Amino acid sequence: MATYTNDIIGKNTAKKEFREYLPGHCRVNNEFTEDLLGKNRVNMDRFTEDLLGHFGIEQIYSENLTGRFHVLGTALFELYRGVDSEPDLSSAPWETFTSSPHETAALAAGHTYYFVLRYRDAHGIVTGAQESWKHEITAGGDEVNRPSEPVDVVLEPAASGAVRVRANYNSNQDSSTCQAEKWAIFITDNGSNPDPDNDTPTEITFSNEDQIGGVVFLDWTSSAYGNGATIKVIARVRRSDSGSDVDSDNTVISTTTASTAGPSQPGAGSVLIGQNRTEQQ
Repeated sequence: MATYTNDIIGKNTAKKEFREYLPGHCRVNNEFTEDLLGKNRVNMDRFTEDLLGHFGIEQIYSENLTGRFHVLGTALFELYRGVDSEPDLSSAPWETFTSSPHETAALAAGHTYYFVLRYRDAHGIVTGAQESWKHEITAGGDEVNRPSEPVDVVLEPAASGAVRVRANYNSNQDSSTCQAEKWAIFITDNGSNPDPDNDTPTEITFSNEDQIGGVVFLDWTSSAYGNGATIKVIARVRRSDSGSDVDSDNTVISTTTASTAGPSQPGAGSVLIGQNRTEQQ
């Protein structure tokens, strides 16, 4: 056969022997060079094109695939631990394990432990930051089961120098043996921070009227303070456990200023609640 030159899709040039088997499908023997999508180069010897632009390559073949291969590791759970403080997630995990449940090493008494669990897959991709959970162990080795902390705490001036405290506590988050029974409101009027370890709080026992679906609502107004007094509050929930008080451990302080020129009781007017309209005379 004579020498034949053919451009295949504007890419390839075949020299020497050329045989056509099917319309548009070719077999090329001997010297053949092709750049495949800017990546691969086939040098010398036999090259066979089969069907629909798919190539079978025999003998010499070379390719560089930079960054395309990854050696899989072992998927792991990573447990981080902090002793009396939040764990450092930039350090090595305290323990790793491949399946759950998992039992940790023993914890020393007299500390509060904070834990964060992360999962690292076989590709090394780790879950993001998440909130820690904690275990408090007394000096005697007993675990303290505290009720969940209240949320949506609001402190604001009320009429005649009093202040108003509002908050919500979701008892559904706690087991029946861990649920709180009352509010414990730590309050100061001299600008100092409340100290739950030493101050005596105002206690308000939960009532059925203050609860909806396990969520307990606080709406409490204090006695009057001097005009301009700086009022600070920590609102906690409390449970009595074998004669001892067990409080939630939230420490966020709310602050306001008492005012004897605060809001007064509403006068005559209208109150709109949902679709109902109540007129005051």
